[in-house]
Amino acid sequence: MIVAAAHQPEFRLRGIAGTLVGFWSPEYVKTLEVPGYHLHFISRERSAGGHLMECAGGKLRVGIQAVRDLRVALPENQEFLKADLTRDPGADLDRAEHEVAQPAKCPPRRRAPGHGP
Repeated sequence: MIVAAAHQPEFRLRGIAGTLVGFWSPEYVKTLEVPGYHLHFISRERSAGGHLMECAGGKLRVGIQAVRDLRVALPENQEFLKADLTRDPGADLDRAEHEVAQPAKCPPRRRAPGHGP
């Protein structure tokens, strides 16, 4: 993850309309994914977008869907079965986003308080 983030291009888009989509995951899923918010943006024209690091906007229309059923398909190969899944990938993500990709301008990763947004 750290290597990928080091080579991830970054763009600043201003005055652009589009769609922001993402999800929030609770802390207890940290061995499968990074807890907290994960957001992506795509412009109305479908010409720009990607992983969202920070944003501000106006004239917003918001929709929220609660999903309480998560189905995960896991590999059944020996490499996966022997993998150490006890690590918290959040530390790697924070390091990738803050130290490698954005040493000074990235704000701390926002976590949902309590049980969710």
